[in-house]
Amino acid sequence: MRIIKNPCFSTTLALVVMANAILIGISTQDGLRRSFEKVTTGIEPPRKVSVTASTAIEISFSVIFLFEIILRMCAYKLSFWVGPEAKWNMFDMCLVGSSVAERIFQASNFSFARILRLFRMVRMLRVLRMVPMFKGLQKMLISLCGCMLSLVWLTILMVLIIYVFAIGFMQAYLRELESGRLMLGKKLEDLDAMYGTVGQSMLTLFMTVSGGQDWKDAMDPIAAISPIHGCMFLFYIIFIFFGVLNVVTGVFVDRALETAQADKDFVVLEELQSRKSDMKDLTDFFTMLDHDRDGKLCRSDITIVDKDQWLEAYLASMDMTEGTLLEMFDILDCEDSGALTVSNFVEGCMRIRGSAKAIDLHATLLETRTRFLVIEDFMEFAAAHFETMEATLANALPQRKIDPRSLNLS
Repeated sequence: MRIIKNPCFSTTLALVVMANAILIGISTQDGLRRSFEKVTTGIEPPRKVSVTASTAIEISFSVIFLFEIILRMCAYKLSFWVGPEAKWNMFDMCLVGSSVAERIFQASNFSFARILRLFRMVRMLRVLRMVPMFKGLQKMLISLCGCMLSLVWLTILMVLIIYVFAIGFMQAYLRELESGRLMLGKKLEDLDAMYGTVGQSMLTLFMTVSGGQDWKDAMDPIAAISPIHGCMFLFYIIFIFFGVLNVVTGVFVDRALETAQADKDFVVLEELQSRKSDMKDLTDFFTMLDHDRDGKLCRSDITIVDKDQWLEAYLASMDMTEGTLLEMFDILDCEDSGALTVSNFVEGCMRIRGSAKAIDLHATLLETRTRFLVIEDFMEFAAAHFETMEATLANALPQRKIDPRSLNLS
C-alpha cells in the first residue's frame, strides 16, 4: 500500500504512459510514411526501428501496466472492485486487457489486432488520474462523461427538429416540380443537390447550424421558390441558434457541474485546497497584526484593525470583522492570559468561523440540557441537605419559650 500511495510511483507510471504514447505516435508516423512511399514509388523504405525492437518495447510496456494492475489488486484487495476508484480500476483493466489481446491477435496474424490498436492511445487518459497536477483535466473528463446521456437526448432532439424542417422543404421542392415551374438549370441542380433526398436535406440543414456550410447558400434555392419558405428557413436558423442551442448549453453546464460536485475525490480535494488557502490568508493577516513579532496576539493588536481602512477591508474580504475577531479571541483565551499564539488563533478561527449548522445547534442543545440536569440534581441534593441541617439544628438547640408580657410593644 505504501508503494501505491507513494507520489514517486504515480509520477513514474505517468512517465511510462507518456513514453508509451510517444512511441505509438512515432510508430504510426513511420508506418504511414513507409506505406505512402510504397504506394507512390513502389519501393518500401526500411524501418527506423526494427520489428523485433519495437515488439520488445511494446511487450515491456504491457508487462509494466499488467504488473501495476496486479500490484494495486494486491494492495486494495476487495476495495479494488467495490471501492471509490472501482470505475477507474475497471477502466485500467480494460486498457491492459486490450493491450494483452492485441499481442495475442497480432501473434496469430488476426486483422482484429488493428482495431485494438485504437485503444492504445486511450492509455493517455490514465495520466489524468495518476498525476495530481492534472486534477483539472480529470474534472473536465468526468464532466464530459456525465454529459453523455444529455448528449444522446440532444442528438435525438436535433434529429427530430431537422427531420421536420427537412420534410417541409422537400415538400415545397416537390410542389414546385409538380407545378412545372422548375426548368433545367442551376436552380434545379442546387435544389436537387441539397434537398433531393431525406438524408441530403437533413445533412444540409445540420451543416447550416454546425459551420459545415453557409446557411445563406442553403436558403437561396428555397427562398427562390417563395418568400414564405425563405422566412421558414430563417425561422429554422433563429430557432436552432437562439433557442435550442442556448437551452442545450445551459443543460450541459448544469449537468457538468452536478457531475463534478458529485465526485467525492474532487469535493475532498477542493475542500482541502480551500482550507489550506484560508489558513494561509489568516496566518498572513495575523502576522501583520503582530507588531512585536513574537508570534503572539493580544487584544490591543486586534483593536487596531478598526483604525486602518486597508486592514479592515482585507478582513472583510475574508467575511470577518473586528468584533468577530474579538469574540473569537475571548472564546479561545480560556486561561485569560490575554495572549494567543498566531498558530493557535488561526486553528481556532478555522474551527469557529462559518455559520452554525444543524449539528452545531443540536450539540449546543444537548450540552445545555446536560448542564441543566446537573444543576437540577445539585439543587435537589442541596435542598435535601438543607432540610437535614435544619432538622439537626432544630433538635440540637433548646426551644426557648417567650413570655408575651416581657415584650416591649410600645
